[in-house]
Amino acid sequence: MTRPYYTRLEDGILYRLSDLIRDTDETAWACTTANEIKAVYNAHLASTTYHTAADTWNTATSADATDLASLLVLANEIRGDYAKHRILVGGGPVHGSADTVHATTAPIATDLTTAVALLRDITTQFYGHKVDTSGTPAIHLSEDSTRIFWQYVNKVAYFGGGIEDVLEVKKKATAGAPFILVQAQGGNPKMINVGGTYYRETQVSLLLIDRNARSQEEKRRGSDIALEPPGLYQMIEDVCDRLVNQMPVDGSGVAIPSRAWRIVVDRNMHGDPDIQIWLLTFQAKVAHQWDQIDRTALDDLERADGEGDLYEDGVKTFDALEMTLNKWP
Repeated sequence: MTRPYYTRLEDGILYRLSDLIRDTDETAWACTTANEIKAVYNAHLASTTYHTAADTWNTATSADATDLASLLVLANEIRGDYAKHRILVGGGPVHGSADTVHATTAPIATDLTTAVALLRDITTQFYGHKVDTSGTPAIHLSEDSTRIFWQYVNKVAYFGGGIEDVLEVKKKATAGAPFILVQAQGGNPKMINVGGTYYRETQVSLLLIDRNARSQEEKRRGSDIALEPPGLYQMIEDVCDRLVNQMPVDGSGVAIPSRAWRIVVDRNMHGDPDIQIWLLTFQAKVAHQWDQIDRTALDDLERADGEGDLYEDGVKTFDALEMTLNKWP
């Protein structure tokens, strides 16, 4: 049995956004993050857009992390490789000048806690390094703004209520935020061509919620602490990256962001910003192709009351008949 379109649409959106969800297993999350750092780090070393020559000496070669043991190996290797890379001015030279500013200070990782601390330090210092074009000659030819991505959303789920229910949403926005709620909506189907195609102007609404002890500015713009939630602005951008031009259901057209606005800013008992909720909406034309009618059979198709031919007396075109007999899923 084919599930209703809106069910498939909501499920597809949740799937598209699933890579934003932070793994509840801290070791698994740290492994995913370390592997992302490795990928961005190695790509940076290989680039001659930022360097006068590729750094082929300090590539991270350890296997991707899959458990605590391999996480410790990879994190500690990147720590050592990066320390040599940032000051490398030979062999090309790679950098115009040595970077003596963005040095890591976290010790060698020996357990999960120290591994996460090391990953935070590497992320902070490496990001500062790769965008640094200071010095004479300049450390880099241009800034490497490649994002180091980490999972930061605690939940992506369905939302069955309306805007009037945001107070209920706010009650549920415990320390588990940030999270995203998804709801598909729609309009009337219309005929857009003779081939037998319906489309429906579909609206998708998402509530983006962030609640924590950070300032209102940090909720929107993100924290300076690496591997912390990057803020609602980044969340909006991440959602758009995953949905625009690639709505997750067969037959969906191009998704266009139609509006994003802040609908709730709440303060705690001390008057400090405590929660923000933004509403993000998309519009998309969604096509549905149905079965074509055997038009040769219409010659003998009679009206139910026996008063003549259905085609001649009631339905003006084959396409209108198809529209009449077929229903939106």
